[in-house]
Amino acid sequence: EWDWKTSQPPRWRYLEPGTLHSRSSLGLTLLAAVLQAASGGEPFASLCHSRVFEVLGMSSTSWNTTDIADLANRAAFPLDQHYCSVDSPTVGLLSTGDDVARFLEVVIEGGVY
Repeated sequence: EWDWKTSQPPRWRYLEPGTLHSRSSLGLTLLAAVLQAASGGEPFASLCHSRVFEVLGMSSTSWNTTDIADLANRAAFPLDQHYCSVDSPTVGLLSTGDDVARFLEVVIEGGVY
């Protein structure tokens, strides 16, 4: 276990810019806020649903468990309804392998569907 009081800072703090990829929840939260503002206030989850999930036919992808038909019978593990209802772009997105594969196909093809 890393102890900030006695240990050296993690090695990544010394890397040159562009040499390390890191996931940033803050970056996604900021992106969601910018998109919401640019859309006239439409919530990020709604934007994703109407402009990505519906367009790609991703009918089993949502931040809200009630949006996915028959989810309880298809989930690989019991779902914590509280966790899945958090209003944040960084927590609780639910999807299936087929939907994720469809999304990744578009990413690999440079945004072409």
